[in-house]
Amino acid sequence: MLDCSIIPLHQCLTVPLLHYPIFTLTGHDQCSIRGEVWGGRNHLGIHQQLLLFSSFTTAKFIASPSGLTDAGYTCSTDNFTTNSPFTTNLNSLLASLQAKAPSTGLYKDSVGQNPYQLYGVLQCRGDLSSKDCASCAKNGAREALQSCTNSTWGNVWLQTCSLHYSTENLFGVLDRNATMITFDQVPDAEDVSLKGLELMDKLASSALTSL
Repeated sequence: MLDCSIIPLHQCLTVPLLHYPIFTLTGHDQCSIRGEVWGGRNHLGIHQQLLLFSSFTTAKFIASPSGLTDAGYTCSTDNFTTNSPFTTNLNSLLASLQAKAPSTGLYKDSVGQNPYQLYGVLQCRGDLSSKDCASCAKNGAREALQSCTNSTWGNVWLQTCSLHYSTENLFGVLDRNATMITFDQVPDAEDVSLKGLELMDKLASSALTSL
């Protein structure tokens, strides 16, 4: 991991990337760019694909049933009362996200009225089938209820999807309070990493010019 927490973000984006299967640039502005190698086959016959995630409070990790750390979460310290309208609205919101996100891979919705209104968004990894997206959405909703019980906002990341909800309108708003970093082992890491470097350099340059 390349940690740029002690230098400005625009400088962090210009630092040469290291030869690792996971590339993470993290600036003191709490913005991170992450490249990760996923299993699969593209049209060039390469057995790994490099996918990129950008996410913006440090997450806690959740151990999966298999014992692998495959999820993280951050939750608000502000809570609402159990069995209040928030509870009903959160259950309705999570049900809506689970039902509608799999068809497109991304869905946002809001439920209820002020002061109990909740906003939420669920996004699946781009290469997932609708079935796999639905499975991840179900797991994400379960983690949100278990890990962020009665929290007024919560962020949940799994390996193949992410779910976010809040009492504040989060649509089109940059969230600087949610960061998730994971590490994985992959075969043929050196060859894939070299290809990933080119892509990450292009993204870093693009991000820098847009600042």
